[in-house]
Amino acid sequence: MEALLCNRSLNGNDRPKSHCVKLCFRFISVLSLLLSVGCAFYIRFEVNKCCKQEQATPAVHRHRHERQKSVTLPSGIGDGLHNAKGAKGDTGPMGKQGPQGEKGAACRISGVHFTSTADSGKKVFQGGEKLQLADPVNWMKNNSDLQSLPLVTESSGGFLVNVTGLYLVYAHAVFHDALPYKAIQIYHNDGSGAKAVFRCVESNDFWQTDTSPEYNAKVKSCSVTGILYLESGHHIDVRNAYDDTEIALKKDGTYFGALLLSTNE
Repeated sequence: MEALLCNRSLNGNDRPKSHCVKLCFRFISVLSLLLSVGCAFYIRFEVNKCCKQEQATPAVHRHRHERQKSVTLPSGIGDGLHNAKGAKGDTGPMGKQGPQGEKGAACRISGVHFTSTADSGKKVFQGGEKLQLADPVNWMKNNSDLQSLPLVTESSGGFLVNVTGLYLVYAHAVFHDALPYKAIQIYHNDGSGAKAVFRCVESNDFWQTDTSPEYNAKVKSCSVTGILYLESGHHIDVRNAYDDTEIALKKDGTYFGALLLSTNE
C-alpha cells in the first residue's frame, strides 16, 4: 500500500523521493518480520509433533513386549519372538535314482575243500601216512581255475601253497576200528621239514578182551581246526597218527579244507 502511495506521490509530485525510499524499507522490514514469525511457528509445530511421537513410542514397545511375553515357547528357546524356533517341516520328496555304478571285479574264490578220491569203503592207514584227500568239490571244479586257488594238490597227497597269507585250516575223519586211540594231524612244511601243528584224538569208551577185535570196533569222528600263516611255496597235509587205523573214505566224513582270511598279494 505504501509502495502504491509512494508511486502516486512520485507521479503527482506530492512528496519527496526520499520519503518513498523510507516507505519501501519499512515494507520490507514488516515482511521479514512476518516471515520470521511464520518460520518460528512452523518450527515449534514440528518440534511438538516429534515430542508427541517420542512419548508414544515407549507405549508401543511395552505393548509389543507384553504380547511377546504372553507367547509360550518351548524349553531352551529364547523369550523373544525373534529367537523362537519354528516347527520342523515335512520331509521333501525322494530324489531320482542315480545311474547304476560300474560292475565290480569278479569274486575270487579264496577257499578250498578236498575229499577222498574214493566215495566209499574203508582203508587201513599206518602212522604218519597221508590221507590222500585230493578230490576238489564241485563248486571248485565248476567256478574256478584250479591252478589259481590259494592251495593246490600235489601228487604226494599234500597241498602246495600258492598265495601267502593267513589261513584257517580244518580236517575231519571218521574212524572204524578197535584201537583204543586214533588221531589225525595237520602237518606244515616251510622248507625246513614237516612238523605237526594241529591234532585231534579219539578213544574207545571201553575194551572187552574176551571177544574178537572186530567186536570192539567203534565208529568215531575226529575234527581239528586252526589258523596258520602260510607263505607261497610252503606245503601242508593231513596224516593218520597211529598204525593200523581204519578210516572211512566217504566224501561227507573225511575231508580237508582251507580258507584264506587275509593276504597282502
